[in-house]
Amino acid sequence: MRKVLSIVFSLTLVFGNAQEKVWVFFKDKPNVDNQILQPEKYLSSQSLERRASQNIALHPTDFPVESSYLNEIRNLNIPVVRSSKWLNASSVYVSSQIEIDLLEALPFVEKVSPVKALKMTEVESFYKTNKSAAASLNYGDSKTQIQQLNGDFLHDQGYRGQGMMIAVIDGGFSDVDLIGGFDSLWMNGRIVTSYDFVDNDTNVFHLGSHGRSVLSVMGGYIDGVYVGTAPNANYVLLKSEDESSEKKVEEDNWVAAAEFADSVGADVINSSLGYNTFDGGIGDYVYSDFDGRTTVVSQGAVWAHRKGILVVNSMGNEGSSSWQYMLSPADADSILSIGGADGANNHVGFASVGPTFDGRLKPNVSALATGVYVLSGSNTTQPGNGTSFAAPLISGLAACLWQADPTLTNYQVLELIERSSHQHTNPDTLLGYGIPNFALAFNNISIDERSALLNLKIYPVPFGDELTVEGFGENQSEIEVSLTNLNGTSIETKSHFENDKLVIDNLGSLSKGVYILTIISNNKSSSFRVIK
Repeated sequence: MRKVLSIVFSLTLVFGNAQEKVWVFFKDKPNVDNQILQPEKYLSSQSLERRASQNIALHPTDFPVESSYLNEIRNLNIPVVRSSKWLNASSVYVSSQIEIDLLEALPFVEKVSPVKALKMTEVESFYKTNKSAAASLNYGDSKTQIQQLNGDFLHDQGYRGQGMMIAVIDGGFSDVDLIGGFDSLWMNGRIVTSYDFVDNDTNVFHLGSHGRSVLSVMGGYIDGVYVGTAPNANYVLLKSEDESSEKKVEEDNWVAAAEFADSVGADVINSSLGYNTFDGGIGDYVYSDFDGRTTVVSQGAVWAHRKGILVVNSMGNEGSSSWQYMLSPADADSILSIGGADGANNHVGFASVGPTFDGRLKPNVSALATGVYVLSGSNTTQPGNGTSFAAPLISGLAACLWQADPTLTNYQVLELIERSSHQHTNPDTLLGYGIPNFALAFNNISIDERSALLNLKIYPVPFGDELTVEGFGENQSEIEVSLTNLNGTSIETKSHFENDKLVIDNLGSLSKGVYILTIISNNKSSSFRVIK
């Protein structure tokens, strides 16, 4: 009897005089068969191209919630807050158990779930059957934060985000339309679109400065004074956060913003937001909710990943508080959650830590979170603290890395970044895999993909006085090796075999940079980028 009573209680909400937000899940999408024949009506060409390049098939989650279902809910005088195509659900406010009963009685409603009871596995069950070198930049004040990640190496190779689209989900972007440090974005048409999910309009430039600071870390540019990590990328500016409050609806806004980012073709989402407590204590989370599959916003992040987007989210600044752990959606699986470090690659005490409740490693990697220079409202640089600024350092450079090889999937980019980090072989819950080295990640694109086909190992990375190629076996007499610079000029080297290893030495005098290693075997030639 006690068990039965507990089940009844779990489905009954205590309202008092307050409204309660619930999610209404729908049984189907009745028009999806027709919609899938006309995907261009719902997804941009960039979004469709992203799916095609990663072999991601069109899916019912790519199409909107049935509008007639929403109208019937509104006819019950129940306000619809947000709808999610990924969840096939809408969040609504109810004020009584009677209204819940009315919703559950609708023939197209699968179930009504209190926000705290929502689990990703429940959502999944509905869909389980559908499853050249460039001129160096003068970084000015941003030099340290970029060089700590070897991001300047990518920029020097010409990878500055061209052709990549980054969606910034944040608070307001005040004065981004007025400040000179963003002129290069406007003049080159790199602000693609914007939307305010708080006020439901397109003006994101009048209130809130947090988003502006975050954007500047990626897209800001003042010659000789400041350079962002992806100054030539395209940007989508999405306001999901009311910086004056912390309400549950902001999670819904975040999911709506992520779906919008997907529809316009974003490659990367940067989110320097996180949630665990809310105004008045209404809907607060506990640590057991941080399993990557419980909070609405974490589910949205997972779906964004499944659509081929690289999601980068700050861990939060709770390290010195009683909470101490990451904020959601940083607990989500398959996304890059960014912790905070100082200039000496040590964890900073205020940065949130892992692991997730279910024991997964978080953060994934870390970046500078103290004294990170951002652009102010007066178009000057100023230092800021927080993992909010560590995340865009990684997001921008991730876009540049992906630009170097657009055939990569979002997860391959994530893995390249993780494997390049300074404590990859010994990760912890403070810094994760550590501080990424984007020069090493870039090099591994070439070496991992092509040398694997030849069963070769090329090391060390970067090389110093010697470069070793291992795995030739007994075919040494048939091997020809050359090392050239990017202009094709041959480098004077001496090579010799040590067992099955080819060692190229006398390289100590070479300047730092990228070189081309060419190996000819059995009249077949393979070339690899190698870094000094």
